[in-house]
Amino acid sequence: FIFVTPGFHRIHHHFRQPHTDSNYGNIFSFWDYIFQTKKDFKNSKNIKYGVDTHMKKEEISSVINLLRIPFQPYRSPQK
Repeated sequence: FIFVTPGFHRIHHHFRQPHTDSNYGNIFSFWDYIFQTKKDFKNSKNIKYGVDTHMKKEEISSVINLLRIPFQPYRSPQK
């Protein structure tokens, strides 16, 4: 309840919303309980990580490309 574990925070890195809008904490988990952003994910082995606008491996395999993402024009999420 107090400290964040990797298992608690990993859902935040799911590639699709609303999962990315949960379990923000990286040290203290009580903030997610207070602000009601805590979510449970039944089977954490099925979590797919990433950003839903950049799912192609060639786009996310380069650090330079990752650093450019915030400066690119808006893209609609992929389904």
